[in-house]
Amino acid sequence: MIKGTLPDIISPQQSAFVPNRIISDAVFMAHELYHYVKHRKSGKKMFLAAKLDMRKAYERLEWPFIQATLLKLGFCNLWVNMVMNFISTVSYSLLVNGVKSGIASWEELMKRQLQVDPSCVRCGVVVESSDHILLECPFAKATWFGSSLSFIAPQDESLKLYKVHEQWNKMNFPSKKIKMEILSLFTHICWYLWTARNDMTFHRKEWSPIEVFSQVEQMYMEFWTIVDTTSTPSGSPSNNAAAWKGPPQGWLTLNCDAALPLENHEGGIGCISRDHNCSPAWALSEPLCFTNSLSGEALAVHTGFVWAIEHCIPSIIIESDNNGLINYINSIDQVIPARVLGIISDIRFLATRISQCSFSSHI
Repeated sequence: MIKGTLPDIISPQQSAFVPNRIISDAVFMAHELYHYVKHRKSGKKMFLAAKLDMRKAYERLEWPFIQATLLKLGFCNLWVNMVMNFISTVSYSLLVNGVKSGIASWEELMKRQLQVDPSCVRCGVVVESSDHILLECPFAKATWFGSSLSFIAPQDESLKLYKVHEQWNKMNFPSKKIKMEILSLFTHICWYLWTARNDMTFHRKEWSPIEVFSQVEQMYMEFWTIVDTTSTPSGSPSNNAAAWKGPPQGWLTLNCDAALPLENHEGGIGCISRDHNCSPAWALSEPLCFTNSLSGEALAVHTGFVWAIEHCIPSIIIESDNNGLINYINSIDQVIPARVLGIISDIRFLATRISQCSFSSHI
């Protein structure tokens, strides 16, 4: 596009990267001039040779200078802005085990013509990608929900992990410190999901979701102890445990929640159970279809209740952040909306199958 203008803007002394010129011409000329100055013995006219440090000019130029020079040479603003976008938007990537993405998933290894079984070692999905390992696999979903983030992984298969991270990064956190702590916990979880996958693949060592997020919380606290010796993370598990009181000894608390995307009815529910030490006992998450938050919260309680009965839990406290739902379950005088009448009736019946059971709201 600019080839026709190059003869007008390139100096005749420029020897590199120009057709029919070679960079060695400048070297030969410099040696000849230096030889002449050094061996000249007569004459009143004196010469001075200055040896300059040879560096790549592009590495020593500031971007505003390049932009100003292009505008001074007469190039239009549109073209100059396009050039500046190319040279100023720099990105870097690392090769880990020969893979550019940084995670040597089976999908990435297949791209490098390696003969491997591409299926996930946990759930058997056809092609194991990095997004599947860290976000889409049922094992990963249970780990995310059971962690201190209580994150319900989205069901949209086109949603990538880096997009989830971008959404978290754009959230309005109370302070920069809390934002940094939560994003740090996010990366810790990703790392230990990857570690658990490698142990399963190469050493046949199986981690449970509880073991993963327990290890995450331990290493997360150690990390912040080193980073900031004056205080503990504001969003750390220890602070959360202090704000949340565990059940009596011999009981389990079942926290239930639901998430419903604004754009569709394909949401999800999740449950996590903790003992009197506030330690996670088990967790589960499932994709479900519902049309409103009340139905989703009721389905979460119902699903967790069924799981507790199947595993013969004798004493349990059901907690939900939906105060209305808890009131509907506990009160026999309130008129229950038709959309959740059947679910709440089932929950009340299930409550009779457990020795000791109570319902409470926790926000």
